[in-house]
Amino acid sequence: MLNPAIIFSILWCFVLILYSMNLSYLLLPLNNQIVIFLISTIVFFYLGFIIPNILNINRKNLIIRFDKKELQNWLYSKNVTNKTKKLIVIFFIGTFIEFIIAGNLPLFSLIGIGKTVKYTEFGIKGIHGLFNAMYMAFCLLQFGKTICSKSKKNILIMFVLILWPVFLVTRQMLLAIIIMMIVLFFIIHGLTKKDFFKIGLICLTVILLFGYIGDMRSNRNTFISLAQPKFTYPDYLPSGFLWVYIYLVSPLNNVINNLDYSPTYLPVNTVLPLFPSFIRSLIKSSLSYNQEEWMLVHEIFNVSSCFSCYIQDYGIYLTPFVFGFIGFIYGYIYNKAKSQIYYMFALVVTYHNVIMSFFYDFFSHLVFIFLIFIFIFYYKYNPKMGNS
Repeated sequence: MLNPAIIFSILWCFVLILYSMNLSYLLLPLNNQIVIFLISTIVFFYLGFIIPNILNINRKNLIIRFDKKELQNWLYSKNVTNKTKKLIVIFFIGTFIEFIIAGNLPLFSLIGIGKTVKYTEFGIKGIHGLFNAMYMAFCLLQFGKTICSKSKKNILIMFVLILWPVFLVTRQMLLAIIIMMIVLFFIIHGLTKKDFFKIGLICLTVILLFGYIGDMRSNRNTFISLAQPKFTYPDYLPSGFLWVYIYLVSPLNNVINNLDYSPTYLPVNTVLPLFPSFIRSLIKSSLSYNQEEWMLVHEIFNVSSCFSCYIQDYGIYLTPFVFGFIGFIYGYIYNKAKSQIYYMFALVVTYHNVIMSFFYDFFSHLVFIFLIFIFIFYYKYNPKMGNS
């Protein structure tokens, strides 16, 4: 029952509640304009989402659950296996060319082996993101196999695949894979009340662990002074709690700081990223495009949520309508995923985009759009099988 629209609603209502607590001097005053903007965006996203699902009003048709046997048969089918082999060949050839051009991998460079190559410099601009999407597709398909059959071979392959973002030194891709694997696991196994408790306990443990480790490695007081809490921060709590709070509310803080932003009313930030960088440059130069700067409250807290590019393009009054359109697309994918496994994998990507919407705009991110397209169009294969 926890569909992307509900998660989007819960997430941003939670962020709004946290912000209203006003625990830091960094936070700008919460005004009616931003509250109306957020609520209307949530409403439009949800309305767009339910349109493709409006005929499925009973609880049975709202639940997406495939029997492991059905999923296993689909994953190991000749059709899916052959398509994966072709994609792997393309990925390895492309990645090998990228390695030759770069002359090294970012991880080796980081530990002092070979040529210096930063993670931002590795890859052929314009197509590197497509290779990343292929890699994430392999990971999700392999994790599906691992869930269906926990053989040593499947676990080993999964472990090897997870190492690739480490070699590229890209935390974003590693985090994306972990989130999508967790979502896929719960779609297949279902989500119980005990699972909610376990997830909460894990999150609390991670915050405590990373908080204490962070305090040991760096100056605890430095971050606390940067966060400017309005209260005396307890000595027994690691700075990780304050770090999580600030990074959850900073995106909304930056949006409030740009409520008077003058939009271009051109899809420069939402559509142009879908094109390779050299094409983007040509279009911008032909349009004589001069974008107003998005102002951050503090340069260290530079997360601007999923809203920044839409506000820059359409303004705060049209952005909710854009999210209604996104909600409609995600609702269509959700509706199709009730009976077609390849749409279920595409649905997993939409959950990731919604979960990470407080941090960055993944809705119009080329890599994740291409990943959705890989599952919907490339892996399209629907043998006769029922939704359990």
